[in-house]
Amino acid sequence: MRRTLALLLALLLAMPAVAADRMVAFGDSITEGFGDTASPPGYPPKLQKRLKKAGMDVEIENFGLRGETTFEAQSRIDSAIAGGGTHFLLMEGTNDVNLAHDGVVSIESIIANLEKLGSRARGAGFEVLLGTVLPRPKFARKDTSNTLTRELNWDLYAVAADRKRPFADLWARFNPFVDADVFDTLYSNEDRDFIGHPNNAGYEVIADLFADQILGIDTLAPVPGRFEPFSDALDGATDFTATVFESASGAGIKLKETYLELNGERVATPVVGESSKRKAVFRYRAGRNEFGCRVVLGFSGRDQASPPNEFTQLIWAYEIEGRVHLPADVDGDCSVDAIDMEQFARSFGAEFGDPTYNMLLDFNADDVIDGRDFAILAADFGRSTG
Repeated sequence: MRRTLALLLALLLAMPAVAADRMVAFGDSITEGFGDTASPPGYPPKLQKRLKKAGMDVEIENFGLRGETTFEAQSRIDSAIAGGGTHFLLMEGTNDVNLAHDGVVSIESIIANLEKLGSRARGAGFEVLLGTVLPRPKFARKDTSNTLTRELNWDLYAVAADRKRPFADLWARFNPFVDADVFDTLYSNEDRDFIGHPNNAGYEVIADLFADQILGIDTLAPVPGRFEPFSDALDGATDFTATVFESASGAGIKLKETYLELNGERVATPVVGESSKRKAVFRYRAGRNEFGCRVVLGFSGRDQASPPNEFTQLIWAYEIEGRVHLPADVDGDCSVDAIDMEQFARSFGAEFGDPTYNMLLDFNADDVIDGRDFAILAADFGRSTG
């Protein structure tokens, strides 16, 4: 008996330990963790901790490299995927935006490079999860308006929808048009930071976004992508087009409850035959007589998650050429009247982030709808510019 027990013990000791699932985080300095005060830095160790807490036995290797572009990454990916693994977390492209700003590369070439990286990882047996590109703060050296960064993310949305690819939507969560304080709360703001990197809290958010996708938790609502016209002013009858996207890992857009809005009024539902659970396409032709002194383009709806992620978001605001718009003219009809007063009253006292907060009613843009805004409305009440 003792000999048998000893033999069993020897066999158990000789058996290799069950290896944890390997994941690879691949990207530039944001993957590397620049700006993070934690040790080790970056989102990968935070993500690993979150996944282990959820019961997954994982080891995440950080293949972030400061300053890298998607072109340079082509020569480095083989070393990252050589060991195999379950998930390949790809977040790259912000350094390419600098090159696009200088006219050296195109957005299309960046997308093509990301597709090549993803294809090679999938060929090695990985499930690829793409992260969209973070917006840039005002202190960044290039693309401070986020025009190119926005276009890159729009194309990432489109490719993901067309090819049924999952993505972790950093752009939507860090979007300054949605969260006006994001650069103060989630960015490091270091003097050496030329593109804008997260701080420790920001990296925690990124880890949560990737974790939700890996664990199948749908917390993000669908997001708007490319739209037309992309201009500041309108001068006549206009064709509006807009597309809304959902990640392949999400529950899908609830098409029957999603629609395009002009000045808060429903004007179009998703185009039949061109829309799906992952992509909702809108078209609407507005006549000149539909315009007052301003047009606000937006969308509203919900996805099919349980409970649903509901969304109402402004996409763009247009001035009307030849007409004067007063700040307190909320509905854009060229006059400040009882209708504007009624809308203001419903949101009075709301702060940014509250369900009743409406940026169109925050006339002085200080993130709270209060007496200062009421003073602006009162000063213009009864005025007409039509």
